[in-house]
Amino acid sequence: MGENTNKKIEGAEGSTNRERRKYPRYPFTATAEAVEMSSQARIQGRTSDLSLGGCYMDSISSFPVGSNIKIRLTMGLRSFEAEAQVVYSLVNMGMGVKFTNAHLEQICLLEKWVEVISKEALPGQNHSGHLPHPGSEGNPETKDFELCTSL
Repeated sequence: MGENTNKKIEGAEGSTNRERRKYPRYPFTATAEAVEMSSQARIQGRTSDLSLGGCYMDSISSFPVGSNIKIRLTMGLRSFEAEAQVVYSLVNMGMGVKFTNAHLEQICLLEKWVEVISKEALPGQNHSGHLPHPGSEGNPETKDFELCTSL
């Protein structure tokens, strides 16, 4: 277990395109808690959407754009935790968050959640059951993807 299981998460990179997100987002409600890393200030809220690259967190308060945070999303008895960055912030509304780093087990949970909600959002479509692993550019042959699906 001496292996480093933290993985960078690629997603929501900026571009000049109209849609800057790398991954599709889906409606998803979970309780959310964000902690700003330098001040340890906490904000609680809930998500309204989720993707493999980030989420939108509804909250009365929000952190400024560029803030580095730790975020915890809780659905039922399971929680997803990751380091993240605030990419947009709306006063009295919430903030858009880009996931930047998480343990492999956390990425696996995120992938499972997105797999379930993507099937619910697109009923009747043929799903392969495979999701692109963040950072693998959609290649399920990577070592990380194999580790994730075997957990």
